[in-house]
Amino acid sequence: MADSRNKPSTEAVTQAVAACLSRHAGPGQSVLVGFSGGLDSTVLLHATSRVVSGAGLGLAALHVHHGLSRHADAWAASCSEFCASLGIPIAVRRVEVPARSGEGLEAAARRQRHKALADQPADWAFISKYSPYQNVTASRQLPGVLFTTSTRDDRVHPGHARKMAALLRERGHAVSYWENIEGGHGGAADNLQRATMMALEYRFLRRRLGLK
Repeated sequence: MADSRNKPSTEAVTQAVAACLSRHAGPGQSVLVGFSGGLDSTVLLHATSRVVSGAGLGLAALHVHHGLSRHADAWAASCSEFCASLGIPIAVRRVEVPARSGEGLEAAARRQRHKALADQPADWAFISKYSPYQNVTASRQLPGVLFTTSTRDDRVHPGHARKMAALLRERGHAVSYWENIEGGHGGAADNLQRATMMALEYRFLRRRLGLK
């Protein structure tokens, strides 16, 4: 029999979901999960389905159909089939992504996804309770933080890190920020850039720990 220690576990995700829902949701309320069909959202949806069954909560999924890929219809169908297998109702929301908005295609698509979720007022109110950006205050003490990103990240736009760093500074918190102009989602285009970023991370950690 294969060693179970070598198998990935979703138990930590399930526990994190359970802890979050116990703080922010009560019996009779419903939870909406944004479901792209990728690995992250699949694990999240499956973990949430395990939690809500014993917590008296409702569950639904939302798939945003951007229409940008020739596979978009197949992805939507796959998401619907997966939800049907778990008995989870799903809504497929079709959106139009402007090709020349000036913000880039990925950023424009992300904005449309956020708008689709924001059209669900109850769900946006729920998400805003634990969203880091929505919960930064000057009165709450926070540990120092280092943000690393890349100008050319086409998966997670650097604007997210820029906004969060700016908000933390505005509220008087300690922030370190590093944005490489190359590297894509990995943040580094070669070994030298990777070494530079790792050196910054270790220096930040040593300083926060008070090490010489």
